[in-house]
Amino acid sequence: MIKLAKLIIAEKPSLAMNIVKSIGGMQKNDGYFENAEYIVTFAFGHLLKLYDLDNFFDRNKT
Repeated sequence: MIKLAKLIIAEKPSLAMNIVKSIGGMQKNDGYFENAEYIVTFAFGHLLKLYDLDNFFDRNKT
């Protein structure tokens, strides 16, 4: 049986390091950290942007 790890994507490397320190017992790899339960990696900058509802529904703001 294959056990799947939970992926955590942090917004920046310093946040990823805080998460890794909190979890503990993680192995450092090229661009990510892992243990039997978690994979922690990071990006640079915001990963998501909120979409304006008026644009989503293709309507004009009043």
